[in-house]
Amino acid sequence: MNWARTTGIIIFPLFCLFASLFALLADPNFTPGLLHSIGKEQSVEPTKELFLAFIGLGEIPSLFNAQEASHMEDVAQLFRAGFVLFVVITLIFLYCARKNPGIVRNGFIILAIMLILLAIIPFQTVFTLFHLIFFPQGNWTFDSGSYIIQSYPFIFFFWYALSITAYAFFLGLILFFENILSH
Repeated sequence: MNWARTTGIIIFPLFCLFASLFALLADPNFTPGLLHSIGKEQSVEPTKELFLAFIGLGEIPSLFNAQEASHMEDVAQLFRAGFVLFVVITLIFLYCARKNPGIVRNGFIILAIMLILLAIIPFQTVFTLFHLIFFPQGNWTFDSGSYIIQSYPFIFFFWYALSITAYAFFLGLILFFENILSH
């Protein structure tokens, strides 16, 4: 197996997950709709401001206290780094797919296995591990009455993660069938 094939198969699930994450973040209706669906309408406008801050076009809303704002600055840095990684992954995936069109089929199998494993692991565990890895300084735990928890309760992240995985699965499935039909 050559490096482009192996790399492409491994990168395909990451491409699908990152593409889904950034597609949902870029959708002007998704996050507000999710906030409305969980009864957090008051969080819509501050979230729009927050998203602008994440891409460097605004400031963290003053509604957040110092600890919350510090965490949001870290989240902004993570999103920016994640976007750069997504661009790199996309370029590598496109190169590998051009060299080895069949990588999509095997990559989809890897994606499906990853999503099944994620479905088996309780979301609370995944959420905690994510935060321990990406926020090791510990500024991600907040009092249940804090503004950040009141605005973005656990269920918000659960539904966001579920949406990302569903989008990733369907993106992978579409690319899988497109690959089969075109070859």
